[in-house]
Amino acid sequence: MEAPITYTYLKTQTPLNKSNIQVGATGLTIQVEIREGYSAKDISTASTKNILIEKPDDSVLTVSGSFVTDGEDGLLYHITSATDLDQEGIYNVQAYIVISSFSGYSTPISFTVYPNLPLDNN
Repeated sequence: MEAPITYTYLKTQTPLNKSNIQVGATGLTIQVEIREGYSAKDISTASTKNILIEKPDDSVLTVSGSFVTDGEDGLLYHITSATDLDQEGIYNVQAYIVISSFSGYSTPISFTVYPNLPLDNN
């Protein structure tokens, strides 16, 4: 069996252009879609479903991905917390899954996290 062609993308609950992701953004849904050819790959039996977030300092945060539905649609997601996007710069996101017919990584995606303006406490 051919290895799945995989895609990784960002999705949010509200319209949010990738260019305006700020340091400390919470509630950003990072969604990964695993496909084989033009069809979603059933990953419902995955024994491992991690999402890796590489930060600008090259450290890698590994979080457990959750199924969007039941995994038959090939979709995993992670919702960011305040410490996930805690640096300004370029981030890389990639999924790692293990199922009986495949184990490996999704296609990575890069996005930029921008700094916030300093608070004026005067």
